[in-house]
Amino acid sequence: MTIFLFSFLTILDGIAILAAFQLFRKWKLHESILAEVTQERKLIQRSLTETQQEVQQSVERNQALYEKIIHIAATVEKEVATSSEVIASNIESVMKSLGAKFESPLQELRETQNALDTYYRKLEQMKDRTDKIVVRGEQICRFIDKQFTYEEMQKEMEEKKYENIRHLLTKGVSVSTIADELHVSPQEVSLVKELL
Repeated sequence: MTIFLFSFLTILDGIAILAAFQLFRKWKLHESILAEVTQERKLIQRSLTETQQEVQQSVERNQALYEKIIHIAATVEKEVATSSEVIASNIESVMKSLGAKFESPLQELRETQNALDTYYRKLEQMKDRTDKIVVRGEQICRFIDKQFTYEEMQKEMEEKKYENIRHLLTKGVSVSTIADELHVSPQEVSLVKELL
């Protein structure tokens, strides 16, 4: 029995040594894995720190760039406003200068045109009077030459009178002026006007 017990204890010691050896191996294996994981963790931590630094630097650069852009935009806006004012001022002074240069000739031109219009109206009136005088002179000459009877001459004068009223109405002459000029009543002129 002692041999059996001794054998059994020897086997048990061998198993215990083998188990200890296996545990030691596993512990070494886990230790190497743990060392690798620790090293990977350190690498990841370092990458994370570098990335954070790069992001921070990028944010700072972007902030500086943004501030520069804001400053440039403000400067451009100020220059555009100033340029607009200068351009508007220049245009206004040019327009005033041109207005001053052309005002006098334009005024003279308006006065000349008004004078010519007045002369033209007077010439028209003179022409109308001359035409009337010529027609009456022809009628008187025919009457004197005995080509017309007095009644025929009166009839022709009446026809010419209404023709003259129509002519003057189409020119826009007032009823009272026509009545005075042709020695007819305003009612006759109004009647002819209504018939037009």
